Amino acid sequence: MSWGAACLAFLAAATERLALVPSFHFVFYLKALESLLVGVGVVALCRPVSRFVHTYASRIGPVAIEGTLVFLVAVGLFACKYPSYARRTDFVLDRAKAIVVSARNDRIAAIDWIETHTDPKAIFLSPAPLALFVVGPSGRKVVAVEPYFSNPYVNWLERDRASRGLFELLRRHDEAGFRGLAQRFDVGHVVAEDPDTEWLRRVPILQETFRCGLVRIYAVRPAFGGDPTIGASSAENLLRPARSRAPALPHVSSH
Repeated sequence: MSWGAACLAFLAAATERLALVPSFHFVFYLKALESLLVGVGVVALCRPVSRFVHTYASRIGPVAIEGTLVFLVAVGLFACKYPSYARRTDFVLDRAKAIVVSARNDRIAAIDWIETHTDPKAIFLSPAPLALFVVGPSGRKVVAVEPYFSNPYVNWLERDRASRGLFELLRRHDEAGFRGLAQRFDVGHVVAEDPDTEWLRRVPILQETFRCGLVRIYAVRPAFGGDPTIGASSAENLLRPARSRAPALPHVSSH
């Protein structure tokens, strides 16, 4: 029971400042505890039945009878649950979506281009879907990715705010602010998909370096003169969370 109590305690403490790892980790631990408790319950139910059967079949030991009953119950539960388990979204709908995503030639071409034309340590500014399906498979890093696929030991909230803030600074054409914030994460490339981010083509500090289908990759033009940290105050304002909301999201990041 201490296992369950510890999981519940960590779930209750899963706030921005107290969470050790994303809260869903402890949900997985609770699911494992659930499976163990089901097993204990099955054994507890089979034990008195095995003793009763032993009174009529004394040649067979109660342990053997109990083991046989537990096995039969496990097989029965498997037979009852497997059809619905096999039809889970993970195995049907999500699999079909994954096949469609993996078959997109423009994303495959983008992965190949990144692998052959960028430094292995390059860091990209990317929307969440492309971070998972383009930048990640190419072995490069991003400012932020979805929390469930992210490094659990880096502050994801800060990285997510930075990623959204960098895109907002580009939308405003705030070159100084963008460079000030991008320097903190060593961002050298931006990857996006049309038509949602078609406006990136009009951002002066970005140079399009790859185009295939809907995928676009831009290089951040080097700054010519001036202090690259100018405008950091406007970048910090974008990083600062609003006081009116305090989302209890896990502390994770991309690298």
